[in-house]
Amino acid sequence: MVELAATQGETGLPCDAKVVGVYVRNSTRAQIGNPRSEWQMDLVPYVEGMGYAVRVYQEWGVSGTTLAQRPKANSMLGDLQAGRIQGIAVAELSRLARDVRGLDAAFIADQLIRYAHGRLITYGRVFDLRRSTDWMLYQTLTMIAGWQRLDIRNTLYSGTVKAASRQPIFKGKVKPGYKRVDVTVDGERRMALGVRSRSTWEKDDQQTDVMAALAREFDRQPTLLAVIGALRAARVRRANSKGRGVWDGFWEGRDLERILLDPLYVGEWRLLGGSGVSDVWDQFKRDGLDPAEIRHEVPHLAWFTTSQMVIWREKFLTSDRPKPHRLHHEHPLLGVLACPECGTTMGRGGASNTAGVLYRCRGVQRRHASGRESIVSERMALRALRSILPEVLTHSANALQTLSANLENGSDACIQSQLTALEERDRFIRQKYLIPARRPAQWLIAEVNELETAKLKVQQQLETVVHQRELHGQMADVLCECSVDPMGAFDTLTAEQQAAAWQALVTNVKVIVSRARGRNCRAWLQEWTPVGEPYAHAERSSSCVA
Repeated sequence: MVELAATQGETGLPCDAKVVGVYVRNSTRAQIGNPRSEWQMDLVPYVEGMGYAVRVYQEWGVSGTTLAQRPKANSMLGDLQAGRIQGIAVAELSRLARDVRGLDAAFIADQLIRYAHGRLITYGRVFDLRRSTDWMLYQTLTMIAGWQRLDIRNTLYSGTVKAASRQPIFKGKVKPGYKRVDVTVDGERRMALGVRSRSTWEKDDQQTDVMAALAREFDRQPTLLAVIGALRAARVRRANSKGRGVWDGFWEGRDLERILLDPLYVGEWRLLGGSGVSDVWDQFKRDGLDPAEIRHEVPHLAWFTTSQMVIWREKFLTSDRPKPHRLHHEHPLLGVLACPECGTTMGRGGASNTAGVLYRCRGVQRRHASGRESIVSERMALRALRSILPEVLTHSANALQTLSANLENGSDACIQSQLTALEERDRFIRQKYLIPARRPAQWLIAEVNELETAKLKVQQQLETVVHQRELHGQMADVLCECSVDPMGAFDTLTAEQQAAAWQALVTNVKVIVSRARGRNCRAWLQEWTPVGEPYAHAERSSSCVA
């Protein structure tokens, strides 16, 4: 921790009817729920005990290096500018910013002075950044936080390079075709000898058939898309899918590209897959050690030969080879349908010429009692949903009012706050750092470019949300005006508006489809849950014919 012990002096800042934004940030999602996270959340009653109301902004798995990549922090600054909050509280200043150049810390301080009388609350001290003593202490602590990050990173990278120079290091998710095993000493785990345990990778014999099928389709098929289709037709699952074990994943093009580019599959381990993009790796290169050159021969881990890999890379990865165009299909019922066997929300499943747009369960298939993949077409789902439409619209006297309330949400206000904060930061950088008569530093140019990219992304999100709200508003107006015949009014809506209505009214819709084909195929609605209610309506069947 970089927070210096300091007594809480008199600040003269009133706290009557003030709302303070409590900002909680962890660098990795693995830290969620750990003691350090709880320590940060304890700041809420601490601030409330000082007489302030609290609004919490939680940001998980985000580095404090740059403010442009922290949406919650930008939302908080946007709320500060809009007057929704009148101060900021953090457990320690390293949670607020770790920018070694001091740009983010200076901008946050500028916003606090302009909109909150310089009010910044931490454990043990209430800062008034308008005062010179508090300002100097704030600058010192935020600079130390940036230096601390650099020291931690340099130490970690140096240790990694030293260890990788001696032997291969296997960390992170296990790749397809391999399994993690503990390193033993004389048949016993090192943990039993009082030494820190270490693990390595070995070829997984249970995945031999999968890797053989992969090599066979690489030889036969002309494109990666054809390889994926052949593997799906042969029911060959991607092993170690998303950390959920084996035999429960779907092959994707990026999975196959990673295998083709990974030298481990031909028996060579490398520290870096390509040229390092971190400035730490550049520092090692300047000192005479290129981390990209650190490699070890591991022939016992090879699944393919070098000659095979050369042929496959030439076939699938050459830039001059035309890439197949895969059609993009809209799935408007995302978030509405759920798997009837495992309860997982169903995701995109492509489309077929006969059934149309499909939805697939992305959950673990071994949790399915039937042992089959759960798939439902949009056509069958809509017909099953129509059977409960009268009950949905007349479920309560204020069904349409509930619909309107569900459509009115604060997502656009949150995105607008992010955009306002980014624009204000852009103004701050151009006024304080970009001097017309002097060429800006390279890091400052990169910062401005990153900021422009972040602004463009947020603007696109805002346009999408505004369009959705306009669409939802039109839909709600039609249904409210035609409350006498809501079924007829529903039929007058466009397909996009009808899908939006289902998203606003129901969730957890479980549709069971019979295994019959053609006109004999039927669907039953197992259960559905009205939005905003904790219980489900179960066992309602329909006679939907394909």
